[in-house]
Amino acid sequence: AMSLVRYGAERLCHALRWNLPELPALIRLLSTPFHVPGAA
Repeated sequence: AMSLVRYGAERLCHALRWNLPELPALIRLLSTPFHVPGAA
C-alpha cells in the first residue's frame, strides 16, 4: 500500500517531468497552509 504522501509526491514528480495540465492545481495545493489541530 502506498501512503498519501508518497502518492502525492509521485503525482507531483510526474506532473513536473511531463508538464501535465494538473501541475497548477498541485502547486496551489502545496502552497495551501496545513490546519494545525487546536489552533484558534
